[in-house]
Amino acid sequence: MSTEEPVHKPEETNLVDEHEPNPKSIFQIPILKWELLWILFGAICAGAQGAVPIVFYYVLGNSFGDIASATPEQIGQVTSMMALNITYIAIGAGVASALASFFFTYGSQRIGIVLRQEYFNQVVSVDTIFLTT
Repeated sequence: MSTEEPVHKPEETNLVDEHEPNPKSIFQIPILKWELLWILFGAICAGAQGAVPIVFYYVLGNSFGDIASATPEQIGQVTSMMALNITYIAIGAGVASALASFFFTYGSQRIGIVLRQEYFNQVVSVDTIFLTT
C-alpha cells in the first residue's frame, strides 16, 4: 500500500490589465490609420515593378516578330521602334521602383513616428508615484 499524498498544485492566476488594448484585427489599431495606405501604395508599385519583365518579354517577342516580317528597308524603322519601346519599359521600371521605395520608406517612417509618440504619451501619462515606488 502506498501512502503517497496527492501533490497540491497551486492555482494559476490570470492577471489581466484592463487598460491593455485588445484589437480584433489590424484595421482596429488606431495608430495605423493612413500609414496602411502608404504601405498599400508601395505594394502596388512593387507589383508593377515585378510585372516589368513580363511586359519586356512580350514587347521583345513582338519586336522580333516585326523584324522577321520586315523588308530590308523597314528594319531600321522597326529596330528604332523596338529600342524606343524598351526605353519606355526601362523608364517605367525605374519610376515603379522609385515609387515603391518612397511609399514603403515613408509609410514605415510614419509608423515609427506614431509608435514613438504613443509610447511617449503612455510614459508621460503614468503617475509619478508609480515611478518613484
